Amino acid sequence: MKVGDLVRYNPTGSTTAKLYEEWGHKRNFKTGLIIEKQRGKYKVTTAEKVYAWYIQDELEVMNES
Repeated sequence: MKVGDLVRYNPTGSTTAKLYEEWGHKRNFKTGLIIEKQRGKYKVTTAEKVYAWYIQDELEVMNES
């Protein structure tokens, strides 16, 4: 994964996702674009202009840049 990749939020199997589901949280976004990478985390922007950091286990590459 790298800056510019189009990604899908797919947290299946990640520890974070399991906790969020238990707390009643819903999926963050369907598709987004990686705009920054730092220390193994990826900053993603979405069509709704939401910016958030995710770990690789929560993302699935749809289209590599």
